[in-house]
Amino acid sequence: MTRMILNLTAGGLMAILSVFLIIQLFSANPMRVDINTTAHPEARTITVQGEGKVSVVPDLATLNVSVLSEAKTVKQVIADNTAKMNQVIAKMKELGIKEKDMTTSQYNLNPQYYYPENRKPVISGYQLNQTLSLKIRNLDLVDNVIDGATALGANNVYGLNFGLDDDSKAKAEAREKAFAAAKAKAEVMANAAGVSLGRVYTFSEGYDYPRPQPVYYAKTMMAEDTAGSAPDIQTGSQEYTVTINMTYEIE
Repeated sequence: MTRMILNLTAGGLMAILSVFLIIQLFSANPMRVDINTTAHPEARTITVQGEGKVSVVPDLATLNVSVLSEAKTVKQVIADNTAKMNQVIAKMKELGIKEKDMTTSQYNLNPQYYYPENRKPVISGYQLNQTLSLKIRNLDLVDNVIDGATALGANNVYGLNFGLDDDSKAKAEAREKAFAAAKAKAEVMANAAGVSLGRVYTFSEGYDYPRPQPVYYAKTMMAEDTAGSAPDIQTGSQEYTVTINMTYEIE
């Protein structure tokens, strides 16, 4: 009798367990067991951000000067373009720009086509565009450079930007200000929370450097006599910004 009861009990338990498993299998929200472990519990920290800004006066200008020529033959277009560009280069040297600060950055020779009706295109001439990139270290010369280049055949002047020849000092100064600002903010927050700052846990930095503000000046081939003199260029100032994110341990 005892053996029968035990068998019935075991059979009943198996039946109940089977029903439970079937319910879980077809349930809309099946039971899940997630186990998350870590060997390094999160430290007690405080995270702050500091910003440092430095305003600087530019000491370098960059500028592109182009000569665009058109002629019937390759020989003619090269001769015309070369003569004009050599005059421009000579003028730049005369103004005090060194050879190391002049670079031929573009030299494009392209055929020009005539498209007769119902016939294949025919080459009607050639176009040569040569560009000289300049670094102007004496900013008082910018106006004279533009005026002198256009007077000698440069018909496109573009990409005038101002900046620093070496901006490492400005970056370093902005960085120091950002670290100081972050630390000061952390100290204020820690005092308000009634805790003490510990060691620096992590930090990172981001930059927002001056974006060039181009000044466009062009003197077209068709209006060389009426384009007027070069504009009075203003260099202004530029701002370097460094952002520091710092995380301190708190005690």
